[in-house]
Amino acid sequence: TQFVVTISGVSSPTKGRLAFRYFVENGGPNGTNGNYIGIDSVHYACNGNLTPTPTPSPTATPPPTVCDLTEEYDNITTLLPGGWSSRNNSQPLGTTGWFQGRTAEFDSQSGAPNSYIAADFKNGAGLATQSNWLLTPPVLLQNDGQFVFWTRVSTGSPRPDRLQVRMSTNLTSMD
Repeated sequence: TQFVVTISGVSSPTKGRLAFRYFVENGGPNGTNGNYIGIDSVHYACNGNLTPTPTPSPTATPPPTVCDLTEEYDNITTLLPGGWSSRNNSQPLGTTGWFQGRTAEFDSQSGAPNSYIAADFKNGAGLATQSNWLLTPPVLLQNDGQFVFWTRVSTGSPRPDRLQVRMSTNLTSMD
């Protein structure tokens, strides 16, 4: 499913980060909630003018703050060197964090079949409250900026998986 989030409530253009949070209560291997979720094809344009078919341009060292951001998750090992941040605050902590998409669960909506980033019930151990964060590199946040992404869960999954989208103007924030 494709989602479009329009930025509002920003009094003037400011540096910040956009964040995904995989959040599940009563999750983990012993829980009754949470399974597997993937995020695919993330695009942000601070002026709201997204091109219909963005061209991925991963770089090892992006500029400190960008207006436009595209991530196709072809190889997630480039994310942290590229300015992305992640933090698993699940309690108790499990054995996985964010990982490269698994085609055994589903294929990505575009690109290589595994070109998405995923999280699962193993983010927490036992009976857990899962709280796994993925933050973009710093971007210019301003009203009418658009954040567009695709996400899905395993077909036929009876368990709820929740993905929250948040915005932070604290550049040192990790969650």
